[in-house]
Amino acid sequence: MLSFRPPPCVSVSLRKATYSYAGIMENRAFTISTTSEAYLKQTDNFGTAGGRDEDKFCLTPVRSKLVPAPYVGEFPVVLERKLLHNFDIGLHTLQENSWISKSVPGYQSR
Repeated sequence: MLSFRPPPCVSVSLRKATYSYAGIMENRAFTISTTSEAYLKQTDNFGTAGGRDEDKFCLTPVRSKLVPAPYVGEFPVVLERKLLHNFDIGLHTLQENSWISKSVPGYQSR
């Protein structure tokens, strides 16, 4: 879910049992990377393997300079997010995040 009213936000829903959820709650931040066609096979592994027991980060992790979370170096778009709110919705939580920055290689604003 996207909201463009200040502050612009993205909401995501995660199960509390996931490795990602624990990292987001500990760091109060995360990144969202958008893949390109060249990395579709590697990206599919992110959604099928658990990160707690298996290293599913088969591409290049890059440390964000803005939030305590890595992003994928090969991916063309990165959103760096700071956790604003966390809502319990049963087995999942809904996490609303403020927009820290957007990185699009080669993009120049006009």
